[in-house]
Amino acid sequence: MFKSTVAEERANFSERLRSAAGAAHVPLGPTDFARAFNVRAGEDSVTSHAVRKWMVGESIPTQGKIVILAAWLGVSSAWLRFGEGEAQSLSATVMSEAAISTADLAMLRAIASLPEPARHSIRDIVAVMVHNFSAKNSN
Repeated sequence: MFKSTVAEERANFSERLRSAAGAAHVPLGPTDFARAFNVRAGEDSVTSHAVRKWMVGESIPTQGKIVILAAWLGVSSAWLRFGEGEAQSLSATVMSEAAISTADLAMLRAIASLPEPARHSIRDIVAVMVHNFSAKNSN
């Protein structure tokens, strides 16, 4: 039975993280990656220094952060952390959060923080805009 060292585990995690981020078209620069992660992570935010350490194989994030990363990148957390199973998660077949831009996700979070009447108004406005755009482009 093969037993990997801690350094090998960190290096393998780093390789899987960079691969998943690249496949999801997520920026690999530590600052941009940290900013995009933090929009999704809420209070479980990270620094660009921590991201750099993940990317170069110096550390592995906590399981809670791995779950956030996996959901964002559309991979299973078991694959991301350990390389086990299939890379793609079931939720990725629906739509990966990576497909939503950081700015759009921040806007959605801001809308979600509004009271229900305001959210309802925004949904109505968007529905009208989508209808008008669809009608304009079908001609």
